[in-house]
Amino acid sequence: MKDKIFDSWKTKNKNKKDFKRTNETVNTFYGKINVGAWSKKFHWVHYKLKYKIVVPAIKILYRWSKKRLEKGIPDEPQYKYARLWNDIFDEATLEWRNTYLNPPIGNKGHQTKEQIKTAYNAETGNTAIMRKIKEITNTLLINDDAYVEWLPFFLWTTYFKMKKEAEDNAEAGKVFHLLHSVGSTGTMDPVQEIIYLKLVKTANFGAIIAGNKKEEKK
Repeated sequence: MKDKIFDSWKTKNKNKKDFKRTNETVNTFYGKINVGAWSKKFHWVHYKLKYKIVVPAIKILYRWSKKRLEKGIPDEPQYKYARLWNDIFDEATLEWRNTYLNPPIGNKGHQTKEQIKTAYNAETGNTAIMRKIKEITNTLLINDDAYVEWLPFFLWTTYFKMKKEAEDNAEAGKVFHLLHSVGSTGTMDPVQEIIYLKLVKTANFGAIIAGNKKEEKK
């Protein structure tokens, strides 16, 4: 199915009624927020900035440059970190899609990893925009030595920061959570988090505000 440039313009916010909830606060992934003010901010970021400008802009850039974009990373020593980045991006995106964005489809259940990978490689579904971003980024990386030389700094810095975070958590007796949104209770390990997410999706729970739904009147 052809990915139309302005399809995202059709995405509508079904929670505008929350704009009027200015006297309520709620604890969420984003912190303790005023429901009305946050709902307006969420609307601007997602339905105006992202869907009206950023997503179409990426699609236009991709379509305009598609024939010249790099589809792979050269197998040469100077591109070692670019290949690592490419593999990390693919694996992380597929795992994220399978774990966090894999609701059951009718009676067919959840998509398999193979189905998700097929859609990703075909640039269809909700990872299509991620694939486009990766190809544009790869093209810039392997055709500009300044950017490709930046990669090892980024990747090694990420590694050491993540390693220290894991060590600090272990020393403090804390679980190193994969996802903040299900790890906030401090009781789940990554495997339990994945099971939790699957159960939530199966039950078809969902709301514009994720987190503690207990509201407090000001």
